[in-house]
Amino acid sequence: MKTWRKSLICVMLLAFIGFLAFGVWVPSNSNAKEQTNGSLVIVGGALSDTNAAVYNKIIQLAGGANSVIGVIPVNSADPYGSYDFYRNLFLSYGAGNVVLIDITIDNYATNAYSQQIVNTINSCTGIWFTGGDQMRAVTALYDSSGNMTPALQAIWNVYNNGGVIAGSSAGAALMSNPMIIGGESFDALRYGSSWGPTLGNGVTLYRGLGFFSGGLVDQHFHARGRIGRLIRAAWDYYFDLAFGIDEDTAMVVQGNTITALGKRGITIIDLTNAYRDYSYSNFSLLGIKMHYISKGDTFNLSTKNITPNPVKINLRGNEYYSGTIYTNAVFDPYTAYDCFVKLVDSKTEIYAIGEKYDKKAKLGFRLRWDRYSDTYGYWQSIDGDSSYTVINEYLKITPY
Repeated sequence: MKTWRKSLICVMLLAFIGFLAFGVWVPSNSNAKEQTNGSLVIVGGALSDTNAAVYNKIIQLAGGANSVIGVIPVNSADPYGSYDFYRNLFLSYGAGNVVLIDITIDNYATNAYSQQIVNTINSCTGIWFTGGDQMRAVTALYDSSGNMTPALQAIWNVYNNGGVIAGSSAGAALMSNPMIIGGESFDALRYGSSWGPTLGNGVTLYRGLGFFSGGLVDQHFHARGRIGRLIRAAWDYYFDLAFGIDEDTAMVVQGNTITALGKRGITIIDLTNAYRDYSYSNFSLLGIKMHYISKGDTFNLSTKNITPNPVKINLRGNEYYSGTIYTNAVFDPYTAYDCFVKLVDSKTEIYAIGEKYDKKAKLGFRLRWDRYSDTYGYWQSIDGDSSYTVINEYLKITPY
């Protein structure tokens, strides 16, 4: 399906869904402005308190020693404990000031409309959404008709005036619109997607906050084997691009440039030329293009060009692995990652296969990655971490 047609259908479909869910006509990314001077730091969860690169970046984008970072602990089951933790952490890394945006699942009916809270948000140069449950943020920051509360409007003002919006785990999931709220990879491929807030059998989505309009976001990505659910969700909701962010890793968005920062990397799924094979009775998807960026690599949202960190070496002629690349547990932690990075770093193989079979369902899914003449890999050990760049691997998913 052509990109323009997919985009048009996406807007129409999500607008209709918004009408059903909120009683108002709500197109996808309806919060987004034509231009913004702000930036995003979207963290894939499990952010270590020693990850100086990520914390320093947030503080730098918020103004360094002059920064005022507002912590919104609404997602957390222990909001004030979470605020205290992040306040101390940001101050230890040199933030100018850290303030509480006192909106929780227990007080939002009052505080999301409070002028005092709005004034506090307006004083901030950066906003930090904690982890927990992203549905709490959506419940608190939209009213019952699906309109932005004054607090959410103020957060958008911070962003549009050049501030940084950052968050980890649930605080990352809410960055796109719609957002993923639950589901496992195998079930997502088997059952498809559904609209929340109630979780369905497959992958469930719901209205997010929409600060990131460049694609669909998922987090805890390879640690929880989420490649299947992200691809199915992105396909069903007509996203051309989707981004799976690893734990202890940040996706930094400044204009059209995405930079990978932190311990691991970001899997980029490009469905622009993807298509179904309807000869299969169960879900299939072919023509998926996939990339992986890490530690200083950049991706341009407009051109889709990847620029590897210049310290990395080109793997052509420098490959390490040999032998068949196969797993029968492709949705286990980091197994899909192992498949596609070994493929680009292989002396002998031109494809890798990962499978998952459910005996009870009598159904399996096979993921096959292929490399062609336009496939490139780069690698370097950076800060003690093995850091890969993968450009242009081709993935197809078929049932068996």
